[in-house]
Amino acid sequence: MNEEQKQAVRDAVASALGDAYDCQRIWSAWGVGTMSSNDFSLVAEDDERLSDITDAALAAMPAPFEARVQLWMLACFGAEIAADAQERNHRFLEEALELVQACGATQSEAHQLVDYVYGRPVGDKHQEVGGVMVTLAALCLAQGLGMHEAGEAELARIWTKVEQIRAKQAAKPKHSPLPELVGAPQPSAKALTEIVEANRYCLDWCADHVKDAGHDSMAEGLRAILAVAAEQPGEDERDAVNTPSITAPFAEIGPATAAARDVLAERRRQVESEGWTPEHDDEHDEGELSLAAAGYAQSASDQIQCVAKKLDDSTLEDDGCPSSTFPHGWQFKAAPPRGMLVKACALILAEIERLDRAAIAKGEPK
Repeated sequence: MNEEQKQAVRDAVASALGDAYDCQRIWSAWGVGTMSSNDFSLVAEDDERLSDITDAALAAMPAPFEARVQLWMLACFGAEIAADAQERNHRFLEEALELVQACGATQSEAHQLVDYVYGRPVGDKHQEVGGVMVTLAALCLAQGLGMHEAGEAELARIWTKVEQIRAKQAAKPKHSPLPELVGAPQPSAKALTEIVEANRYCLDWCADHVKDAGHDSMAEGLRAILAVAAEQPGEDERDAVNTPSITAPFAEIGPATAAARDVLAERRRQVESEGWTPEHDDEHDEGELSLAAAGYAQSASDQIQCVAKKLDDSTLEDDGCPSSTFPHGWQFKAAPPRGMLVKACALILAEIERLDRAAIAKGEPK
């Protein structure tokens, strides 16, 4: 409680006391007839007495909710995890999403709002906390929920779940915002081989392009993927000799990484928020999607090199994108390097899907 709030309590105590008086002498003096009005004083005007009563009233109040949450955090996780700002970010976002999901918000709406917020300037933390509290109170009013009652009930509940929560925290994947591992179905050897072979032309083109741009290691990686696919035996032969399938390298990776999930989420966002549907993409059959991907990848590479070489990023173009590789008339949306690489991968995926649809429409194998 801050000083302003304490003063408000003090003023409320003084008002409640009204004309209450303190007697400065012992009551036996009353019977002797020597007591007068000078022996009495208004309690509300006695600073020391008023402070004593105010402090007693405050001491009887429960500790602020924030302080009681801190006690639980320290008891459950210890000081280091309790003070981990990034972990607190992730858990707050998780709970906020679970709340709006329970109140009827859709996944598509959540993705649209994420894109909207991250397309705006970063706000002031103090003001944003205030905004969270006000909008949470408003949501509870609209849903007929008691915000304070719900908070007290949840705090009481998690005090009984300390061991389970500790175990979940210990099993949490490192360097991931997710609270637990999220598995993903592994593609079959045949499916992976078909994907690579169907898009060999596009992968060849990408390898040539990135090599020309000076990214030899990236080009070598793409060539390695093509080589692995080319060396895979046919399905019948694989079954006969029981050789390792193309899924072996992928199986070592385990569940889908955050990067892979972000690429798929970006592709979904492009369709749902930008309107880049298959019909839209099919109209751009002159390599625009690939060029846009290359533009984002090149811009990300430029920024990464500036950091690595400690260069001034003012040497880059104003929009951070090499104009020679980005489709004319398309809007370039600058972002941190990782964000632009995610966009680039999603655009490559869109281009591959477009090529597949075009091949099917012509009756050609993918």
